[in-house]
Amino acid sequence: MIKKLVYWALMAKFFTYMIINFKKFKRLKENGNTKEFHKLGRTSFKYYSDAIFKSSKCNFKILGEENVNFDETYLIVSNHSSIVDIAAIIRSFPKYFVFIAKKELSNIPIFGRWFQVGGCIFLDRENIRESVEILNRGIETLKGGISMCIFPEGTRSITGEVGEFKKGSFRLALKSKVKILPVVLSGTRSVYEDNNNKITKGDVIVAFLDPIDIENLSSEECSNLHKTVRNLIDEKYKELNQLKSKNDIKSFA
Repeated sequence: MIKKLVYWALMAKFFTYMIINFKKFKRLKENGNTKEFHKLGRTSFKYYSDAIFKSSKCNFKILGEENVNFDETYLIVSNHSSIVDIAAIIRSFPKYFVFIAKKELSNIPIFGRWFQVGGCIFLDRENIRESVEILNRGIETLKGGISMCIFPEGTRSITGEVGEFKKGSFRLALKSKVKILPVVLSGTRSVYEDNNNKITKGDVIVAFLDPIDIENLSSEECSNLHKTVRNLIDEKYKELNQLKSKNDIKSFA
């Protein structure tokens, strides 16, 4: 009961922040005040992440930060098995970024409008023509210096295992020429899905792998990029799960 109350109190803080600052957020974007615009957006992201992780009080560990230059622009590519995944990446990636999410999220009052203004892209998987337009918007976002997060499985894995990656997702990097940052999420399901869809304490690990520079790849490697990145993430995901089962990684709150 206490965790539930804390969660809703923090979510209320998140939504209140967006309501109070929405006009300012929109104005900053229209005026091209990028620094303050990103600061406001990043703060909203933090409040959302806090609602999940402060209420659950889960153990949270970040690995591989030394692999990343956070001043660079990346296409962040991650496995996806929980609604907690976005919050986990927000907590571990210290710069403002946007993400591609399913269109249904855009219908959430306040949330949808805020994140649309923020540059996040909501995808209708059934609309092929719209998907092409969204791909082009994503490419322009990356070329503009804003990192973007995508889950190339297309939907959450029900089993928790890493599914196949959609090849089209990687056109964002191939067309924009930004580096791909593979991110491995382990244990996010333990915070929500594995507890009958109730927020609870869990053990979450976010691992950054070595960024992949598109410019250094052959045409064949580019063609198989979705398989290569998927295999890298899957290998690390299985490794982390094995270490956790043996208690070889000490998590921290």
